[in-house]
Amino acid sequence: VQAKKDIGHHVAISGGIPIRLLKNGTKQQCIDHVKRMIQECGPGGGFMLTMDKAPLSAADVNPENLRAVTEFVEMGGN
Repeated sequence: VQAKKDIGHHVAISGGIPIRLLKNGTKQQCIDHVKRMIQECGPGGGFMLTMDKAPLSAADVNPENLRAVTEFVEMGGN
């Protein structure tokens, strides 16, 4: 969020979803985090919602959390 405030008007920012949250958090925690990222970093454009690290195996994320976040974003992130 701070990076978007500091340099977001100059460059595109990507990130927002900690992989550890996708692995260990609840569906609702993951959705709430993504919702906050979209609300705080999305306005004005230049924000790409991604994981903070690339998963190296399927065990690195909880598939149900990833599915919930994906569906939330596809539905407009509201």
